[in-house]
Amino acid sequence: MQNSISLYKKVDEDLRTLISLEIMTPIISYYDNNERKRISLPDEIDGVIHVNEYDSIWAPNEHSLEIQQDFTLKNINLLFGSQGVTLASNTIGVAAHIYSSKSGFQKTVSFATLNSTDEEKKVTFSYSFPKSFLRGDVQIDYFLYLQELKEYNAMHASTVGMKLTERDLYNTVIVIDGEGSTFPITEFSEKGGPLWKIEKNWVEPEVEMFDTSTVNLSLNTLHPLFEQLKNGKTPISRSYMDDVIVQAMIHLIQQVCIVEERTEEDMQNAIPGSVLSAVYYWVSTFNVNTSSLFAISNSLRDYMSQLDG
Repeated sequence: MQNSISLYKKVDEDLRTLISLEIMTPIISYYDNNERKRISLPDEIDGVIHVNEYDSIWAPNEHSLEIQQDFTLKNINLLFGSQGVTLASNTIGVAAHIYSSKSGFQKTVSFATLNSTDEEKKVTFSYSFPKSFLRGDVQIDYFLYLQELKEYNAMHASTVGMKLTERDLYNTVIVIDGEGSTFPITEFSEKGGPLWKIEKNWVEPEVEMFDTSTVNLSLNTLHPLFEQLKNGKTPISRSYMDDVIVQAMIHLIQQVCIVEERTEEDMQNAIPGSVLSAVYYWVSTFNVNTSSLFAISNSLRDYMSQLDG
């Protein structure tokens, strides 16, 4: 591990303790048929949020995702002055660096300003990710930076934008897929064809990723019921779409557990994000009995009916 030496003062552990940073539980929500749904998270969370662990209905291809994170900082005036991280006439910004290698995205968002006259302040970060945008993991790193420089001395940051925290205020990782139950869905056009079909294209489910290259649940755009199924504007159409996904899950669990004879130990040792890890998520989360073809179907449908009830 390399030690880094800063050439200017930053918020160290002592100063971080003095400003008494309070971190609230993130608020995650999305809109489904124009209805805002909040995803319930536990009060104590370690910063890693598996979205589908808390809401199996949310899907990145069908829904946007909104995050709100609140912080309260006390004794803000201690950040300023000769013993702080910048002089009293300057301003400090609070920002978030958002990035995801799999989504091919990164952005830095400034969302609050701190002044030497502040004593206690609640600041709020909010951001909305559009549907069909997110894949993999999204990392959000919160930090302080020099926002405005009016007066400078040699002890402090000399350029606007310089980071003022030795370590981030807080880090959040939003897991979009991999261990969740999000189903890869595509479309095809076949006049007179079935409403939907599913294709299996993997060879080694324990290492190949669970995406449209290995599992393809396709909806027929030329089928008379396609628009009802896709838009889900009525309870019946939403129920039918749920049933299509459940049927697809049953097919995959049967293929992996019965046909390919993968054991629970195999599933536990599978690479995260693989076909086998997705199947294990369903089996363990929905209490699926994998002893036979009928047991898989009946136990999964029993669990889903309990959720609906």
